[in-house]
Amino acid sequence: MIMKTRRAMRGPVMSMSGAGTATLSDEEIVDLGRWMSGAVTDGWRDPAMAELLKEREWKLSHPGDQAVVPTGSATGDARLLPVGDIESRYVSMGEEYVGLAVPVAVTDRSAKAQTECFRRVARMLTQALGPAPIVGSHGDLRPFFESGPAWGDPYLRWRGGVDSLELRAGVHGPELVLMPNGPVENWLSRQGHGEQFALKGFLGERHVVRFDENGARRVYDQALAGLELPGLWQAEDWDTFSIALTEWLTTFSAELRALGVWFGPVIHGGDRVGFDVYPLDDGVVLAADLPEDFDAAPLGWSSESIPDDPWIGAPHQWRLSGVNAKDLATALVETARATGLTAPNELVIADGTDHQDGDGRDALRYSFTCYGLGLRQGW
Repeated sequence: MIMKTRRAMRGPVMSMSGAGTATLSDEEIVDLGRWMSGAVTDGWRDPAMAELLKEREWKLSHPGDQAVVPTGSATGDARLLPVGDIESRYVSMGEEYVGLAVPVAVTDRSAKAQTECFRRVARMLTQALGPAPIVGSHGDLRPFFESGPAWGDPYLRWRGGVDSLELRAGVHGPELVLMPNGPVENWLSRQGHGEQFALKGFLGERHVVRFDENGARRVYDQALAGLELPGLWQAEDWDTFSIALTEWLTTFSAELRALGVWFGPVIHGGDRVGFDVYPLDDGVVLAADLPEDFDAAPLGWSSESIPDDPWIGAPHQWRLSGVNAKDLATALVETARATGLTAPNELVIADGTDHQDGDGRDALRYSFTCYGLGLRQGW
């Protein structure tokens, strides 16, 4: 297990009393996104931050304390995120801050409300700024060892040459975070040390699949140039993998829906066993390819079709659906073991969407790396 000290998620100081909902208008969200994506941060030090905030007629109310930036918005005050003891390990250019966070909406704490609110803002910003070069989920371990919301921690990141703009899940709703690339990417790359649960969630890199007379080839977004991604960690035993899979399945469907992207992972053990993971609006459905003489019914699987079955006509023999991630994870692990696999290092996760046939036109896609499962990746 990771031994770092976990930090509670830093949320906005609310300018509204009690519970409620609030949101910036569509025009305000787009205007804010464009301003932040084009901001000049000049090293992320106090003088530059003061000049940046002045552009919006904002200023720090408690410099050196909470770094609160009153905005007068019902969605809550903005925050400058100062470099603390943990952040200082990943700063190399003298930055005094690692981000400016501005909440854009406050909504009900339920997963459904948070998902739909995030999806609406994500769609709006994608139309205004173009597709994000990076999308993903922090799991419950976002940069600098902070935890995220219980419903999920999706993000879209428009990566620039020096700074990035990220739409992420906040305490009360989605927020826009402008941040220097160096510290957050340094933190990410240094988590690839192989320790159990060193990273969570998943990360998608934008690319275009171009089809020509020679077949299909990937062309990655130029904004990804220079991005150093960490290696994966390997689950040491079935218990560790079961915990990781439970955590991952708990938020997977809500996060994909919030992001508005598709990802069809396949967990397989070579030719012996394969599990397709299909996200639903509420829960997950699994499909299993198992040896012909293997009876999976005692392990909870059904050979019957399910409502809105995504695999009608496909060769999958067995299906299992539900909203209880722990039950789904337990069934998958027990089934893998029953087919003769001896350890999770015999399993591999692959992105099933990479192998869909093209229609002869360029197709926008994301290549996903799953950090939270403790499995090798590939076919």
